[in-house]
Amino acid sequence: MAADPDTALRAAVDRFQQGDLPAAKAACETVLKHAPHNPLALNLMALIARAAKKWGKAEEIAAAGFKTNPEYPDLANTRGLVLLDQRRWEDAAAAFQQALDLDPASPLYLGNLARAEMGRGDVLAAEAAFDKALAQDSTYSAALTGRASLLIQTGRLEDAERDLAIASASAPDSPEVLAGRAVLDLAKGDLDSAYALFDQVSAVSPDMADAAVNRGLIRLLQGHISDGWEDYAQRRRRRWARSFGRHSDIPPWDGAGLGGKSLLVWSEQGLGEAVLGASQLQTVIDEAEDVSVEANERLTTLFSRSFPNAEVVPQTDPPDRRIAPDRFEFQTSLFDLIGHRAQDIAHRGPRSPYLKADSSQAENLRHAYRRELNADLLVGLSWESPQALTAGQKGVPVEAWKPVLSQAGVGFVNVQYGPGRLALDDTARALSAPWLTDPAIDPGGDLDPFAAQLAALDLVITVSNTTAHLAAALGTETWVLVPPLGTASMWYWFTDRTDSPWYSAARLYRRRHGQDQDLLERVAAELAQRT
Repeated sequence: MAADPDTALRAAVDRFQQGDLPAAKAACETVLKHAPHNPLALNLMALIARAAKKWGKAEEIAAAGFKTNPEYPDLANTRGLVLLDQRRWEDAAAAFQQALDLDPASPLYLGNLARAEMGRGDVLAAEAAFDKALAQDSTYSAALTGRASLLIQTGRLEDAERDLAIASASAPDSPEVLAGRAVLDLAKGDLDSAYALFDQVSAVSPDMADAAVNRGLIRLLQGHISDGWEDYAQRRRRRWARSFGRHSDIPPWDGAGLGGKSLLVWSEQGLGEAVLGASQLQTVIDEAEDVSVEANERLTTLFSRSFPNAEVVPQTDPPDRRIAPDRFEFQTSLFDLIGHRAQDIAHRGPRSPYLKADSSQAENLRHAYRRELNADLLVGLSWESPQALTAGQKGVPVEAWKPVLSQAGVGFVNVQYGPGRLALDDTARALSAPWLTDPAIDPGGDLDPFAAQLAALDLVITVSNTTAHLAAALGTETWVLVPPLGTASMWYWFTDRTDSPWYSAARLYRRRHGQDQDLLERVAAELAQRT
C-alpha cells in the first residue's frame, strides 16, 4: 500500500537530513504524484537538487513552485540560496526580497539578503540587513556570524569579537560559530588558534568541506604545503566550488614518475591561479612523453608560445576533439601540479620567469608609451580584483592611489581589467599625471596582447589579481599589495615574506586593515627613488 502524502513528506525530510538524496527525492515524488503543487514538497525537491549541485534544476523547481504558490516565501528563499551558490548576487538579492515581501520580519530571509548584499559588495546594505535580522532575534546565530564576517572584512575586529561572543554563548559548538571564531583569529594573525578551531569544526561536522579546506589553507599560508594539500584538495566538495573534476574516464595522476607516460593537464579556479599553476608545468613537460594542456581560451596563445613542447588547447565543454581519453594515461589539474611538484616551494629560491610575451609587440608598445607619456619609467597600475568573491577586500580604493600618481618622472599605464577599468582615469587627470589607458589592449579578452603590454613596462604596482600573476610570471618587476589576513587571504603569498618563491620579479607589500593610505604613501616614496 502506497504511503499517504503526509507520511511520505515526513520521510522525505528525514532522508534529506540524513543525506540520502535519492530516497528523499523518491519520497517527494510520491507526495507530488498526489499533489503536484504541494509547496513543501516542491521546496524540498529544490533543496535536494541544490545539494546535488544541480543548480539549473533547483532554480527551475523553486521558480515554478513559487509561481504556483506565490504566498509561500520559502520557495523564493530557496531560489535565492541557489543563486547565491552560483554567485549571482543581484538575482539572489531580488529573490530574498520576494520572500521578505511576504514575511518582512523573517530573520532567516533578512540574513540571507545580507549575504547577497555582501556578495555584490554593498557593505552598508549588508550590515543594515544583518541589523534588521538581529533586531528581530538578537541571538540569531547565522546573523551574528554573518555580521561578524562582514566586520572582519572591514577591519572592525573588536565588534566582530563581540558578535561571536554572543553567538558562542548560545551555540558554543555550532560549526558556523566555530568557523567565525577561526576567521577572526586568522585576521588577528593567530594562525595556530585558527587552525585548531577549524579542526574542531571538522570534528563536529565532518561533511563541512569548507572547514577542512580552511584548515588546509592555514597550513599553506604557513608554508607547510605538504601538510595542507590533502585538506585543500577538499575544495571540490564546496557547494560553490569553481573547481570541478574533469575527465573522470582518465585515471588521476598521483604525482608518480612520468617517464614514457602521457598526461593531460586541465585548468581550474581563476586565471591568476592558472598562471600560478603553470609555474610547475615545465617540470612535467620535461619528464613525460606527451603532455597536453587544456587552458582557458584567453591563455592558449600565451601558453602555446611559453610551452612549445606541449600541446595547448582551449578548455571547452564538451572537450576539444583533440582530447581523446584513450590518448592519455593520466590527468590532473594545473593547480594540482603545485601539490605534486612544489611542496617545498616555500623553502626554494624564487623561480625565473616562465611566460613569454610577444617580444616584438612588447617593444613596439614600449616605444609608443614612452613617446606618448614623455617618460622613461613606465609603471602599470591595477587596483581591484573584480571577479573575486572577496573583491571588496582585495581592492584598494581609488583615493589611496593619489600619492603614487603624484610622483614626477613616471608615465602611468592602466593595466586594470573589468567593469572598473576606467575608475582611476579622473583621479589621474585631476593630478595632471601622465596617464594612458590604451584602447587597443583589451585585458578582458585574449591575454596575449595584455601580456605584451605588461612586458613593455618597467614596473607594475597591483593588488593580488590576474595582473599580478601575469606580470610577475613574465618577469616584469611587480609590486603586489597583498590583502590583510582574513577571508581574503591568498595562501600563495604566505604570511611574513616580502619576496615570492613563485616569481623572482615579485615584491610583496603587506596591507593592514584601515591602513591602505599609509601603505600607498610608502609605495610612492619607494617609487620616487626609482626616478
